[in-house]
Amino acid sequence: MEAKPDGRHECSACEVFSKCNEEMLRGLGYLNSVLSVLLLGLVAWPKPDEPRWKLVALIAGMVLSIAGMGLRWLASRKQEHQIETLEMARR
Repeated sequence: MEAKPDGRHECSACEVFSKCNEEMLRGLGYLNSVLSVLLLGLVAWPKPDEPRWKLVALIAGMVLSIAGMGLRWLASRKQEHQIETLEMARR
């Protein structure tokens, strides 16, 4: 990492993330979480001889987790819209 004249550094990861806006980073975070849920569900998938309730519980947990992420994303979009509306009203 090389320091800039003002003392800040610029590593390659910083350069990449500085080009991404907050919405894109948030979306990538949610996508990462969804993939994580799917991978963990794949590993935990019950064998055919295991009780049926385990499969039902696993699927329900995966669906609820992904739905929760979707609701948090919608809430953040709504909040961003409200902030933008207030900022426009102040002008």
